[in-house]
Order: sequence, then structure tokens, then C-alpha cells
Amino acid sequence: MNQHDRDSAELRRLCAERDRLQEALKDADAGMMLFLEQRDQLKAENETLRQDAARWKFVRSPVGTNSPFAVWHEGKMPVFSSIADRMVDDAMAKEASHE
Repeated sequence: MNQHDRDSAELRRLCAERDRLQEALKDADAGMMLFLEQRDQLKAENETLRQDAARWKFVRSPVGTNSPFAVWHEGKMPVFSSIADRMVDDAMAKEASHE
């Protein structure tokens, strides 16, 4: 095999490798775009959940926040803090068991 044939074979090999790497880069770019989209969705969901948690904390612990709201157990006195958490968790579990 002469030098020209060796150089041509090497050039074909390098071009094939370049093409393979370009395809791999396209796949990586597509994967990164999907990742970023999912990250943004999770960030938005996280912010919504944080706001829900802040609202719940404001209602369940009116002492110290001057919240005009309270959690009431029907026919009884208002409940606060971990007692309110437990009551709501129990009610939600009961509701879920009926679905």
C-alpha cells in the first residue's frame, strides 16, 4: 500500500469518526434540552409546593404570625401546629381510602 492509499484510508477513518461524534453530540444536545425542560418543570412545581406549604404554616400556626385563620375541627375548638397536621393527614388518608 502506498502513502496516498494509507492517507486516504486514514482520512476516511477520521471522517467517519467525526461523523459519529457529530451524531453523538446531537444526541447529547437533545438530552440536555430535555433535562433542562424537566428541571424547569420541577422548579416550577417546587415553587408551587413551597407556596402551598407557606400558606398551610400560616393557617396552622396563627400564634406569632397574626394570621386571622385557624384550623377548626367541626364542633370543637381550633387546632394548631402538629395536631392540625395530624388531623389533616388523617382526613386525607381517609379520603384516599375511599377512592
